[in-house]
Amino acid sequence: MEEMSVRIFLAVLNMSLTAVWGLLAVLLLRPLLRRAPKFVVCLLWGLAGVRLLLPIRLESVLSLIPRAEPISPSTAPGGTTPRIDTGIPALDSGINGALTSLAPQPTASADPLGTLLPVVALIWIIGVFAMLSFALISYLRLRKKTGITVPYADGVLLCDNIGTPFILGIFHPRIYLPSGTENLEEGATEAILAHERAHLARRDQLWKPLGYLILSLHWFNPLCWVAYCLLCRDIELACDEKVVKGMDLSARKRYAQTLLDCSIHRRTIAVCPLAFGEVGVGARVKKVLSYRKPAFWVLCAALLSCVVVAVCFLTNPKPVSVAVSPEMREHLAAEATAHWTKAAEENYVTSEVFVAQARQSGETELVYCWVLTAEYGCDVQSGQVEHVGGVSFPCVMRLEKTPDGYRTQEYRTPREMYYEKDLHTLFPEQVRKDFAGRDDDAMQAACDARGNAYYADAENSLYINGFAMLRLFPNHRFSFLPAGSIYVSELYDGIYTETKEEVVLTDRETGKVIRMPRGKNGKTLRYTPDGGDTVVFEKQPDNDFYGMHIYLHSTFLSYGVCEDAGLTLVLYPGSDAAVFGKKGGFAGKYTETEDTVRIRFLDGGSVCVFRKTENGLRFDSAVSSPIIYYRQESGDKPLTLEDGALFVYE
Repeated sequence: MEEMSVRIFLAVLNMSLTAVWGLLAVLLLRPLLRRAPKFVVCLLWGLAGVRLLLPIRLESVLSLIPRAEPISPSTAPGGTTPRIDTGIPALDSGINGALTSLAPQPTASADPLGTLLPVVALIWIIGVFAMLSFALISYLRLRKKTGITVPYADGVLLCDNIGTPFILGIFHPRIYLPSGTENLEEGATEAILAHERAHLARRDQLWKPLGYLILSLHWFNPLCWVAYCLLCRDIELACDEKVVKGMDLSARKRYAQTLLDCSIHRRTIAVCPLAFGEVGVGARVKKVLSYRKPAFWVLCAALLSCVVVAVCFLTNPKPVSVAVSPEMREHLAAEATAHWTKAAEENYVTSEVFVAQARQSGETELVYCWVLTAEYGCDVQSGQVEHVGGVSFPCVMRLEKTPDGYRTQEYRTPREMYYEKDLHTLFPEQVRKDFAGRDDDAMQAACDARGNAYYADAENSLYINGFAMLRLFPNHRFSFLPAGSIYVSELYDGIYTETKEEVVLTDRETGKVIRMPRGKNGKTLRYTPDGGDTVVFEKQPDNDFYGMHIYLHSTFLSYGVCEDAGLTLVLYPGSDAAVFGKKGGFAGKYTETEDTVRIRFLDGGSVCVFRKTENGLRFDSAVSSPIIYYRQESGDKPLTLEDGALFVYE
């Protein structure tokens, strides 16, 4: 709910900022159109209102709006961080500098801006509610005053509790006259009724409340207050003009006198009704007395100004395209890859991008692209490269060009629960159409080629062409298993076959065979060593990791190196790899670089780091967990793995 209120507020704020240019244009044109019909000025205010009320998406090369979206919210982890892009560099620089100072620091416990925006959005909502409540209360009070009326004419009522003529009602409007209006001097009542009926003919009882609704949404914008006050004046001037355009001077004088007699003074803004002598009476009297029919060329020029305002201020600027360089494309792909967080550490991840549109946006570049991210692994037995995962999605990035290349300021993708909504919000219609032109097969082929090239380099895969064995203690070895897993076994590693009835293990070196019958439920295995008691293994579903099935004969799995882990069996479905450990086996996964092998055990905490040498790996205690120890037999003194201990390849 909080996130939605912030998004709505930012959308309204964007509309308000882009409408400022249209409002300024109308304010500048208004005095220049003093000889033009007043309905034209009202039409100009209507065009400005459209910009304030509707999210405009039409684009034109003639648009004078500097930026279609002055404030762009980014999906930062700490909250919604806006970026100001008004088209005025000095203003943008100052505001964005302040926003940067509010941005959350890596060591900060809270995001100041993320906390501030919901508060500002709440203040805006309270302001809207207050404005609408004021309108409702004003309307209800007036309805109460006009509860007792006497019919005077069709759609006209007399009331004792009011002091000036007005129209009340939106869909079923009525003209209300103060009692005694019917006794005014000759022509006064007719002038009042003519004015109010002119309002009805122009549908002003609809447009004025709509103007107030727009003001309620944009109450924080000072120009909107100025515009609403001037709109009310221009509505009255247009009605006066409609009434007096067929009168001679003497009739206009009587009309002007009636205006003065019915004038009222307000200290607060009027929401409703449309009152005869409500606003700008002095200016209205002058206009009435000096009225002249506008020349045809003046009317044409005024209507042309409406067209110019509509084209220049009701459309968004055409984006300035930027060239997509190989450097930009490489940065986009790297950024997309960095956001793919589901990959296993040992796998290779790459991305291919289809750029639909790249446009200049102030001092930054806004890039709309479609991303295909793919994850690859390598089969330990065959060396076959496997596509193990990936995702395809639309993305928009805001890039800053730096001397060292590009820096990503904003990275946005549609949210999973609001995909269709965000797709239409984040991506212009033309961009969505351009996405249909991408070649998914070609993008996948490019990713596949990079995955194959990566694993063609032997340094990137320690498991191709069999297992790499390392001697630990007498009769104990590191076994590097498929999918980047590792196991330390006291006994041996081997191959296995299985049926519904049993699992058969065969030692790779000695050829020794061990048969383990399955239990009736299929979840246990029975092992009887030579001359020993039968041991029952239970399958551990919680320890099925990276495609490995683990069976235990102990109360818990050995995390790190544990002296009483009992017997442990690890099977790798999809290949014939198996490891059978006795007293102290442990499992984990490993990753490697050009110089090191890094092992993380199943507990997620204990780590061993080894430096590569010509004939094996050497233990580095400085960057390894300090609790690495081992017992060969229960009761033996623990043996700590010493710094520099060498593990020789077999």
